[in-house]
Amino acid sequence: MGNFGGFSGVLAIILFVIFFVFVVNAENNVLTLKTNISEAFTRFEVQNSFDAGNITKGFSTPVSSSTKVYINNTGDTDIVITAELVDLNTALGKYVYLSSTTTDSSFRNLTYFSMNISKPSEYQGVNSDYLYAKIDLTSFDGNFSNILGGHEIQIRFIAMASS
Repeated sequence: MGNFGGFSGVLAIILFVIFFVFVVNAENNVLTLKTNISEAFTRFEVQNSFDAGNITKGFSTPVSSSTKVYINNTGDTDIVITAELVDLNTALGKYVYLSSTTTDSSFRNLTYFSMNISKPSEYQGVNSDYLYAKIDLTSFDGNFSNILGGHEIQIRFIAMASS
């Protein structure tokens, strides 16, 4: 009987060790996933400038790939882009037209223009889109003497989260 008692004691110790090893191993198999969650944000980038070329009264600047204005949605929400003149007294400002296609009938005066750009497909990604810009002087009836040469028109683009 003495051997059985010693055997059961050894067996109990072995079972305890096996149980302890499995429990310890189970505790080491836990993954803690950490993240920072932020509010949705609207962010976009617009190219700095482009040269619309030469224009004269009665015509409009040609629309081509060189008149594309690239806009990147770098936020995490769908956005609506609108435009406004930085200086409302810019002589040629009311003759600036924008469109998301090259079709003449789709061009709108910049004050009536808007376009949607979807959010990027990946977090911290970029969804690029573009619009076309032109200056249309077919109905211009002003005097060129005060606006000739090197005229610049500054346009501010505004992004709002689309609903």
